[in-house]
Amino acid sequence: MNIRYLSLMFLFVLAIGACKKEENKERFATVRVVNAWTGQDAVKLNVPLNFASSVLIYPKAESPAMVTVSSKDGKNVLLSGTYTLKPMNYSMYLFGTALKPDTILRAEMDIPYIQTDRTPVAADSVSHIRFVNLSSESTVLKVILKDALNVPDSPIRTNVPSVTAPVALAYREISPWSKYPTKAATRTVYNFEVRNAATGELLMANFSLTLTPNSGYFKNISLVVKGVPGGTGRNAFGIFQSNYF
Repeated sequence: MNIRYLSLMFLFVLAIGACKKEENKERFATVRVVNAWTGQDAVKLNVPLNFASSVLIYPKAESPAMVTVSSKDGKNVLLSGTYTLKPMNYSMYLFGTALKPDTILRAEMDIPYIQTDRTPVAADSVSHIRFVNLSSESTVLKVILKDALNVPDSPIRTNVPSVTAPVALAYREISPWSKYPTKAATRTVYNFEVRNAATGELLMANFSLTLTPNSGYFKNISLVVKGVPGGTGRNAFGIFQSNYF
């Protein structure tokens, strides 16, 4: 048996061993859990999750995984479910009310890719934004871009419909991602208002989304509508921000 044959056999054995190790390696899903639960305070998964905020969890993929949401002190189970997830990105939205809790588990198949391994310039700095209507059993809402500060000439100032058109959202609806241009050297501010789509009633006079090179540029951002129109405290109607990758 010559040396070349032995070398090939050795490499073959190493390759088989590597494949077996890869097959046995545990794989995990990435789930961003968003808490828009009307009337609830902070809840607890494996980590605390405040109201109007989000957190990442990493359940085991490709086998049944129990996801349990409990009260802040961990004594009372509020929601629980068993999911078989793939090793990919998901969103889990917690919303509704204490008497009628609801969830959406969404496989994120269309998160925009943004190249970040280069120095941004004013012509191509960008953020991607989508809207999520989790206002408890609300009517169809219309989110309208009122104005913007420090935006490049295109596309806002040229009225590109994918950005400037009002976004209509039924309860539990998630809009597509839209590209919002930003200026690399400074902050960019977008101001939105929310109205009842059927009547035109103003429900929220202004929500300002401030994007900077250190916070928001080259990010994918969900703007989540929470609460109840006219509500107060944890029931207050409003928008909060949840950043993705």
